[in-house]
Amino acid sequence: MIKHTSEWAMVDAIQGKLMLAFGLVLAVVVFFILKGENPILKGMLIPVVLATLINLGYGGFLTYSRPHHAPKTAEIANTSVANAVNQELVKARRDDWNYTMIKRVWPVIILVCAILMLFVSQEYYRGLIIGFIGFGFYGLVIDSMLHYNLKPYLNTLIKLSETV
Repeated sequence: MIKHTSEWAMVDAIQGKLMLAFGLVLAVVVFFILKGENPILKGMLIPVVLATLINLGYGGFLTYSRPHHAPKTAEIANTSVANAVNQELVKARRDDWNYTMIKRVWPVIILVCAILMLFVSQEYYRGLIIGFIGFGFYGLVIDSMLHYNLKPYLNTLIKLSETV
């Protein structure tokens, strides 16, 4: 179990580092948008700032917390393997449910923004809508990657819970 927990935590930590790096790139993009005069880019500022904050915040959380997760789970497993498996299973099922639900939100954001694009003519608002479409696609990719990483771990925990 500890091996699987370590692998899952390691991949999540790597994704956190990638998110941090992308967040820093977006921070530079924000700087250049602020310096520019293009109204479409000015409209994209809000979604880009949101993506930057999510990348830096959640990427930092993953980078910091996941490497410490496996040792904590190992400590619990030393006292009771069944307890450790059950705790991890509860957490993994909750994360699975969250990723499943949020994956339904991103396409709605994309669709609503695409429909709004048909009715908006001002460049600033077009930029805002384009930014939120990009934000929706980015959120969908990030959540899908996290969910893809979680699925094998969840399946392993389910099998372990049946044997422990």
